[in-house]
Amino acid sequence: MCEGCGQIEAKQPISLYNNIVYNVRNDIKNAPANGTVTIEDKLLRCFSNEMVEELLARPDVTVVVKFIDKGVNYSFTIPAGKAPTDGQEWYGYYYLGSVYGWTLIENVM
Repeated sequence: MCEGCGQIEAKQPISLYNNIVYNVRNDIKNAPANGTVTIEDKLLRCFSNEMVEELLARPDVTVVVKFIDKGVNYSFTIPAGKAPTDGQEWYGYYYLGSVYGWTLIENVM
């Protein structure tokens, strides 16, 4: 779609995963100044490099990730200005949790 006039030149299906990544990127991009974005998507299990780039562009935004794995509800927080900068293509939740520290919310089993 043309950003200037809105004309649609072509259509194609978008995968559910790409849609989720797009939404998370927009949530980070459009977060209020010094805001917090909470991610609680059941399908998402990693950050793409593009998501991290959005965080790097918004060093004032904190991201809280909550997810359930094997009946345990986990959370970790990427503090504002502390996005990973090692240039990886993908950042798994277990990696990010080990870097930023886990919070065990509750056992849901």
